Amino acid sequence: VTDGPSIPFELLTPLVPIAREAFVQFSESGH
Repeated sequence: VTDGPSIPFELLTPLVPIAREAFVQFSESGH
């Protein structure tokens, strides 16, 4: 299946650690 999600994993994968780090900073700033 070539035409699945519109966003390919090649672009989505590098965003995972960025989003995770941003979530950590957001949760730490909330305290």
